[in-house]
Amino acid sequence: MVDTVDIPVIAAGGFFDGRGLVAALAYGASGIAMGTRFLLTAESTVPQAVKDVYLGEGGDRHGRDEAGRRSAASRPDD
Repeated sequence: MVDTVDIPVIAAGGFFDGRGLVAALAYGASGIAMGTRFLLTAESTVPQAVKDVYLGEGGDRHGRDEAGRRSAASRPDD
């Protein structure tokens, strides 16, 4: 329980809309972290190919195409 500590608690992971924020605040969190959700915005400088992988338009959720090959967007930089 967050009411047992004297420091601000930030909830993170799995938040994608206002309902998650309201739930976290109801449980006592001071705020939430929404990194991935913001990286998918139009204003983000993340390449569209990477956004497509996150959105499932460039293969499966692991960045693999129909043949099982990793897409270029999901490969780490060499």
